[in-house]
This record gives sequence, C-alpha cells and structure tokens, in this order.
Amino acid sequence: IPSLYYKNPFIVAIPKRKQDEDSSPYSTAITNHYYKKIEVKRVNQQVIFDGYGLGFGVCKLGYATRFGADIEDDELEKRREKEKKVGLLEKLGLRKPKEVEELPKNVEQNEFIIAESPYITWINPFNFGIDPKATSIYDADYCYEIITTTLDRVKNNKNYKNTKDLKGMDLEPTFQKNIPPNQIEKFKPIKLLEIHYKTEDGINILVMPMDEGDDIALRHDESIYDIDGFQYELLDFNKHGHKLYPKSEIDIIKPLQDRINNTFENILDQLDKFVSKIIVDETGMTEAGKKALRDGQLGSICFSNKNPNE
Repeated sequence: IPSLYYKNPFIVAIPKRKQDEDSSPYSTAITNHYYKKIEVKRVNQQVIFDGYGLGFGVCKLGYATRFGADIEDDELEKRREKEKKVGLLEKLGLRKPKEVEELPKNVEQNEFIIAESPYITWINPFNFGIDPKATSIYDADYCYEIITTTLDRVKNNKNYKNTKDLKGMDLEPTFQKNIPPNQIEKFKPIKLLEIHYKTEDGINILVMPMDEGDDIALRHDESIYDIDGFQYELLDFNKHGHKLYPKSEIDIIKPLQDRINNTFENILDQLDKFVSKIIVDETGMTEAGKKALRDGQLGSICFSNKNPNE
C-alpha cells in the first residue's frame, strides 16, 4: 500500500501534435495546480485503501459551477465573453475597474467541491453498483450510486424536479422537536438512487428518491459532459474477465494469514506450557539468593551457601 498511497506525482502534459507544444507547459501547470487545490491525493488514498481492502475503489469526476456539481451554467459562455470585453476596456482605461464577483462557497456538502472548478470525490463502494451482466464498468450498460443528502439540498438543486411532495427520512423525535419547523428540511436526510445509463447518443442520468413510495423521477436527462464512458473511475488490483467484482488482497492473503496466526498461537501455547524449571538445593541458597531466583531478572546475583560449581 505505501508504494502507491504516499506518492506525490508531478503530472506532465505531453503534446500529441506539434502545434500543441507551446501550450503543453500551461496544461501541465494547470493540472498540477488543481491536483493540489481539490485534494486529489486525499481521494486517491481512500480509493487505494478500498482497492486493497474491498477489491475495488471508486471515485467520481466532474465540474462544479456556481450552482453546484454537475449543474450546467447556461450563461457561462456569455458571461465569459462579456468579462473579456470589459477587461479589455479596463486595460485601455475606458472603463472603471469593477470589484471581482465572489463565487458562492460550499456549493455542495463536500467542502472540496469548489464553484467554477473540477472536482473528484470518493464514492463508498458499498453504495455503488454496476450492471450485473457486464464483466467490467467499461462494457456495462449502467452503473448506479446511492446518495444520502438533505431534503433542503434536493429541493434547491436546479437539476431536480418533482420535489414538492418529498418527505425525507424521519429524525430522532427528541432532536426534531428542538428544530424550528421552517428549518426542518435542512436537517432531514433523504436517500437518492442516481443511475447513469448508456444510450446511442451518450450517457443519460436518472435520479429517483428511495423509500418514498411511488417511483418519482427527480431527474431524467442527458449528462452535461461530452466524455467517453461514465463519470466514475474504478481502481482494482486483481481484475480479470471472469467476474464483475474482483477479489480483494485481504481475501487472497487471509487463508495464509490465518495459518501464520494459528502457527504463532501454537508456538506461544507450547512456550507457556514448557517454561524452564529450576531445581534448587533449598539448603544451598541464601534467602537473598532464593529471592533473586524467584524474581527471575536478567543479570540477577544469586548467593549460595555452597560452591556454585558443584
């Protein structure tokens, strides 16, 4: 695990075309900047640990706008073009510089998902599943994730609809009575099932609430990303084509580890039963000598009444 777990890679962008040689250093600098900014190493460590312990680790990649993760900003291009023109006028002294607009903080529960920035998040493998007829995520028709969030965040998510009648999960009564009724939705948890499935045109996303009775589609549309495959990346160390989910290192090593542990237990048991016994001539030892023998400390001086050589 340490051979991968503690590495701090420096990422180098290598151009495939001659005309990209000048821009590759910028790509290198930007990529390494975001690698540190969005705490990629922290997620990598969690995924590597899952890969060894559970068989596979999962992470999710995407981009966060000012409205949240994976939510398209329709005005982004127009706003960027406008900012370019305004910036040019400011440089020419034809316009008074304006204050920089602050982006919203904590657009998601995860504090490392920052507005106007790419993101990478760790996904709990116990909350993730793949099309069971596939042999890997690459030939799967769909994959899914179980998400636990708050009712308030679901209702304020621009991607979701049909949220009016959602109730969420019940809170502990003693805790709930101390919350103002108009704030209760900020504390009520709700579980969502987010399914990503392939179509001829790309990836579609279907989101449904769990444990809410009838199946309600909170979201059912095309992914905003133009990418090959799913947003999820899997890491495993023992994958083969015969099974969908690989065997973990712990499962492989456990029989041998159990045998080693059992062997050590048997050795210690023998040591406990066959501790060295000392036979002493009771009249041949002084009282201080007997005490030194009983204490059994290394380097003890045991005084005797007779010649020790005999």
